[in-house]
Amino acid sequence: MDPFTHGILGATVGTFNARQRGAFGAVAVCGALAGMAPDLDVLIHNVHDPMFGLAYHRHFTHSLVFAPLGALVVSGALWLAGIRRWIGFATAYMACLIAMLLHGVLDAMTNYGTHLFWPFTDRRESWNIISIIDPLFTLPLLALLILAITKKSRRYVVAGMLFALLYWSAGYYQREQATDAMRNLAAERNHVIERYEVKPSFANLFVWRTHYQFKDRMYVDAIHVSPWRGTVVYAGGDVPIYQSPAALPPIQQRDLDYFTFFSDGWVAQSPADSDLIADMRFAMLPNRIAPLWGIRLRPEIPESHVLFERNSRRKLGDIAILWQMIMGRP
Repeated sequence: MDPFTHGILGATVGTFNARQRGAFGAVAVCGALAGMAPDLDVLIHNVHDPMFGLAYHRHFTHSLVFAPLGALVVSGALWLAGIRRWIGFATAYMACLIAMLLHGVLDAMTNYGTHLFWPFTDRRESWNIISIIDPLFTLPLLALLILAITKKSRRYVVAGMLFALLYWSAGYYQREQATDAMRNLAAERNHVIERYEVKPSFANLFVWRTHYQFKDRMYVDAIHVSPWRGTVVYAGGDVPIYQSPAALPPIQQRDLDYFTFFSDGWVAQSPADSDLIADMRFAMLPNRIAPLWGIRLRPEIPESHVLFERNSRRKLGDIAILWQMIMGRP
């Protein structure tokens, strides 16, 4: 998720270790900074290789194995900076450790992919139960954290932890409901699903982006699931799964192979730009096949890397349409 949410969750759970009323603020600082620290991997980049930074975002800094070392670095830095005036090193370290462990787990709950179990596997965990940005999760958690610090009461910390567990459980339930609706939709089309993904759309748990493969094509739809509207399907489109050219320059073939791995195989030529090989898992609207990012092959320059291109500007019209979907309206 976004660094702000990681900081709030880290501070919330970290304050559970506050044994004295005067320690709430210091422990919250430890949890907040440690909760955001793994995202410093965005500084890892190579100006000549666009896949390098992509490969190392949500990589080793997000793994459970790295968390004890990362917590030691953050708590040690805070200790030297003066946090020792309020709390002991063991308290600071435990707050940092819990926050860093939760960072990887929370990112794995989203729909992007996280190397949670590195170095034992390169699999990117993506549990698809919460959006990468979700104010309905972040803001209540922030309110409970503020109450915990100002009132110096662990009851608000416990409330925040229970709220997070309930929200994640709701995300799991909604995902399973949307998955069942996707299966029914594919059956109505006489399609046999070969593989699929169901992901929450931007900032909510009511509209889900579904895509599945049947033969050599990818079918994209959006499905609304709520108590007030039931299930509403917003039909999307379909696009052929990209087949790699027979021969590419070695550097670009390596880039394409990694981009395909990063995209979990959901790659296709962009409908709006045939020269762009796109990650089709994400779009501005959940039933669209217009991608947010992709790579541009350049076989005419064999010694060069591919170009990484983004199209992440959200339009007001798209936001209005997504709101209609969230409400379950046509």
